[in-house]
Amino acid sequence: MQVPAQSPRAVRQRALLNAKLSYADGQISIPCTVTQISETGAKVSVEESVTLPERLRIEIFQRGVDSPARLVWRRGREAGFAFMSNDPPEAAAARAKSDRIRELEEEIASLRGLIVDLRAQLRSRDEAY
Repeated sequence: MQVPAQSPRAVRQRALLNAKLSYADGQISIPCTVTQISETGAKVSVEESVTLPERLRIEIFQRGVDSPARLVWRRGREAGFAFMSNDPPEAAAARAKSDRIRELEEEIASLRGLIVDLRAQLRSRDEAY
């Protein structure tokens, strides 16, 4: 009997981060604590008496996350959310490429500055001898 392959899960990190869940166009907000986070979602702790809708917005202040999210599961005080992108996958991929290009251009500029400094140091050393 062949066992079906399981999809790989995003790497989760333990956390203790203040966050806010909101819905109804931000009119209702609920403080919560993120206890685990990954690239694809978060596990939060929230008062058991709070009712959570299937779709809402999650803000995780220390990580700069402000994303629509979908409630995946709930057990007592704990709930799991999947982050949902506002952009279609193509737009998100294009933005990621653009961000990476910008990072590389900044690194190149920094390395060029370092080369200029090193050449100046070499000239100074050569002149001293």
